[in-house]
Amino acid sequence: AFVWVCVCVCVCVCVYVYGCVCACGCVRCCVWQVEALAQQNALLLHHHEAVISHLLPSLVQAALRDDDAVSGPASSAAPPPSTAAGGSGGGSGGSSHGTGTTRYLCLRAVASILGALMADHSVYDPSAVPGSGNHREEHAAVSTKMVHELLVRQLLPKYTTLLSDKDHSLPVPQCAVKIAALVMHHNPAFAVVLQRLRLVGTFMSFLAPESPQLSVHAVCVVRAIMQAAEGAAPGPGTDDQGQGEGADGLHHHRLSHRFAALVKHMAVLEAEDLYEPTLDVVSTVLYQTVSCLQDVDAPDGLHATWLARAEPFVAVAPSLCSLCHSQEEQTCETASQCLLLLSHLFPAHVLSPGPAASHVSEALRIEGATVRKRLLKTLLWVVNSGDFHAVADAVVQVEEAVAELAGEEGLVGELANDLLAAIQQASGASPPFAHDHDDPDAHRPLQDAALQDSALDEYDAEDFDDES
Repeated sequence: AFVWVCVCVCVCVCVYVYGCVCACGCVRCCVWQVEALAQQNALLLHHHEAVISHLLPSLVQAALRDDDAVSGPASSAAPPPSTAAGGSGGGSGGSSHGTGTTRYLCLRAVASILGALMADHSVYDPSAVPGSGNHREEHAAVSTKMVHELLVRQLLPKYTTLLSDKDHSLPVPQCAVKIAALVMHHNPAFAVVLQRLRLVGTFMSFLAPESPQLSVHAVCVVRAIMQAAEGAAPGPGTDDQGQGEGADGLHHHRLSHRFAALVKHMAVLEAEDLYEPTLDVVSTVLYQTVSCLQDVDAPDGLHATWLARAEPFVAVAPSLCSLCHSQEEQTCETASQCLLLLSHLFPAHVLSPGPAASHVSEALRIEGATVRKRLLKTLLWVVNSGDFHAVADAVVQVEEAVAELAGEEGLVGELANDLLAAIQQASGASPPFAHDHDDPDAHRPLQDAALQDSALDEYDAEDFDDES
């Protein structure tokens, strides 16, 4: 306990005299000690009161005080030495007196400490009610309030600066994104705070495949914001920068286009860490679109809006097909669910001949029952799209794999037999060359409300509600 108090006092004193160069070095030395202690979860939790009331605020102030030191009068009088000049600072990347290193070390320590504290419900519990009479709950309510005040009053208001840090030698923005993902994971209500601070657009920009800030944490932050916005009305506060609450604010930032590009990027590079959160967002958008089309009381304009939001995913249907037989079972199941939902909306565009059809065939042969059922149902939508000759080449490519499943017991065998019968009927009923490729209505998405109702009635319980 004595060592812990000494570290806290040391950091506080260094922050207070931060203008001194030696103090900056002392801060880094103290932070390195704090980082070592931050890996000891039992020690953090045992001293969580001192950690929340003294250590965390000191670390946050030290990280944010960097900005004052760099942008203040002193920095304007004496520009920071360049990296090429061999400036000291222990890998500071050219920041004045190594302030960039200090900021990064402080943020990294904050992330480690918050991760330990927020994962323990006896310390952090957003549902804890003060005055409940339960000592443990009241204590959690007090410590939770202190964490919230630290985040809302000190750290998050400075996030614009942290996320735009230009010192590329140190991952300050990535560390800030990691903290945001951690906070959103334990308390999605912070989505409102991020929106009101106008940070949503910045997080969305990090999803670009070429962005150096692209990471699983950035994807998780956007996913958490979207999940918090589900069901929220497109409030009157949605402005021309898309900073309103609800789905409209997110889609103002071209959410579907960004995630479509991300699907293609991660499929090509096999970025497995991005699979789960990215496909989860795609599945959610597509499910919301299908649900909107099922709602016969929704205005036609709303139907068109959601169809436009789903349309960017048509271009990455081949990438979704390739993910249907990846190494992770959960990835295969979510990717096949995305294809099934997409087939409800654009059945004639889901499957293309070549690699995409080959991936589907392979998935039908080697994947589990859930993936097979979803792919068979997807193919049924494709065959029954009303334009068989547009999809005939792709269907022929998967027909052999479907025939191999026809003899299986259970729903997989039944679906395979139904699909083979549908293929035979569609190919026999449609005269050759009857399809007019110049017809602008030939590939219109399936919008018949009654058909949508019957489709969702059949598939919701198994494919959407339980496993969405």
